Amino acid sequence: MSRLLDPERLRIGLLAGFVGVLVSSIANVAGRRTGVFADAMDLKYMSEWLVDPVASPKLAFKAGLAIHITLGTLAGAVYAAVARTFSVRSGMRVMVGNWLQMMLILFPLTGRGPFGIRRWWGLPAATLALNLLYGAVTGSLARAIEQRLRR
Repeated sequence: MSRLLDPERLRIGLLAGFVGVLVSSIANVAGRRTGVFADAMDLKYMSEWLVDPVASPKLAFKAGLAIHITLGTLAGAVYAAVARTFSVRSGMRVMVGNWLQMMLILFPLTGRGPFGIRRWWGLPAATLALNLLYGAVTGSLARAIEQRLRR
């Protein structure tokens, strides 16, 4: 069966992606609260097309977090479908591709400019770091789950 349609791999990817996005979300919030990340890293931006982050910042954050967790969980399934093997390296490699799509497509479409430079000079590095963290967690957890299931 192809990797794209293998339900066991997709379940592994979804679970690993969920944990990976939780870890990267916690790192994002911690970075914002400690001042390491600028305001541009606030997860409210994920929901700005649904909720006005200025008028309702708490609702925008909650909606943004829900969207981020949903997309991160689904990204785990995409990772499971495209990666030949599960590993830290393959997880990080796939997430570099995700990061480039964000930098070159999503951010310009949302008025942030290529690489988000219009919002904060550190945005490319901060988002790359979080994407690599996600990829490392997701890849290593998917590998561990897969090995455990093979026993």
